[in-house]
Amino acid sequence: MVKLLLQFPEQYGVRALTRNPSSPAAKRLSDKGVEVFKGDLTDPATLSAAFDGCWGAFVVTNFYDSVSRPSAAASHFLRSTDDS
Repeated sequence: MVKLLLQFPEQYGVRALTRNPSSPAAKRLSDKGVEVFKGDLTDPATLSAAFDGCWGAFVVTNFYDSVSRPSAAASHFLRSTDDS
């Protein structure tokens, strides 16, 4: 998805949310033009800045990560994008 969207910089800005923006994977994304934000879907306070002004989101969680609770992560994501 990222590679495709990066082909259209006039239409799309691409952001990534990660718990570790200093990781090699996050650095590689940043080097390609992705705007990397520090955040965690299980911590709602870290989401507002990352999703501010976004038109859409493609959200992936690591289901097997002991830190991640998929239902809570989805709930926090949805609340962070609520315009009301």
